Amino acid sequence: MKCIDCADKRENFPRPRKPRLSWPAHHARWKDPVQPKSETLESGSSKFAFVTPTYAGDIERVRLQRRCFRETETDIPHFVVVNTEDYQVFRAMFDECGDDARLLTTADVLPKWVETRRGKPFRRRDPRRWLRPQRISGWWAQQFVKLLAPEFTAADAFACLDSDTCPIRRVLPGDFFEPDGRLHLFAAPGSGTLTEASWLYRSYQAFSLSTDVPVHRFVDNPVPMKSGVVRRMREDLERRHDKSCFEVFLKRQLTEYATYGAYAMHLAGDEIVAVTPGISATLWFAKDVADLDALSCRIRSDTAYKFLCVQSHTNLAMDRVEKLYFDLIHATRPQEMVCR
Repeated sequence: MKCIDCADKRENFPRPRKPRLSWPAHHARWKDPVQPKSETLESGSSKFAFVTPTYAGDIERVRLQRRCFRETETDIPHFVVVNTEDYQVFRAMFDECGDDARLLTTADVLPKWVETRRGKPFRRRDPRRWLRPQRISGWWAQQFVKLLAPEFTAADAFACLDSDTCPIRRVLPGDFFEPDGRLHLFAAPGSGTLTEASWLYRSYQAFSLSTDVPVHRFVDNPVPMKSGVVRRMREDLERRHDKSCFEVFLKRQLTEYATYGAYAMHLAGDEIVAVTPGISATLWFAKDVADLDALSCRIRSDTAYKFLCVQSHTNLAMDRVEKLYFDLIHATRPQEMVCR
């Protein structure tokens, strides 16, 4: 039989709730040093590294990329971060090739709340679709991986390298630094496309910077970044907007390269130096394939070119892409290098 007196007491003295964590504590986990489960890393094991976020759809491009690393004898540490659900297929591919790239998963690198929201969306008729927070797409997740590279690479600086970009000559860390030790910031005059201009405009607004300045294009491949500058950039965004930097990126629709470029050029001090990019060549679209012979000739004659990016928009078959890379590698290879 229900006791009215007890019921009244429960109403008058409700059970205390667990206090909700304040924002800094709620988002503190992602700031902790990342301890990857897929690979064991030594702290401070490298001063410079490459970082490639990717997924199973680009596994053949990653296979080609890693082969180009071996053919050019580029031995800079390379961290390949794949979607958690794609780990096994990449692990099998690397084991088959005897590759020594560092293979990590998004679960190793991303905060738990980001990894949870990165999962595949539910169908429209599934009620969980409307109860679950907005999904974080792979495009956003890959940007966040790059922003967390200072933690999982243990490097002083790193270069973001898309899976469609391969070395065609031997690459050394010094290719990204001035003789005095300052890291390059690739900053091409002009805004590129209107989309890139809008990314840059939003980045300037996020840091309360004046937009009445000469416009630069910070999107390139690869893109070198200073680990200390990236950390300070994240902290600056958090302080200004009272949110985790990832929430700021999502809410304000920021992008990693434009935001890093704006911060590095105007707020990072003298740790880096802006230079016009000239280390890579790119085939962006199908129309660029018509100029392929002229581009190949330019790459062979200019030793400054160390990378070639062949975008999927060119619609070139993978066998033709592979032949293009290895023709260039063999044509630019010093005679003393032995083909493997």
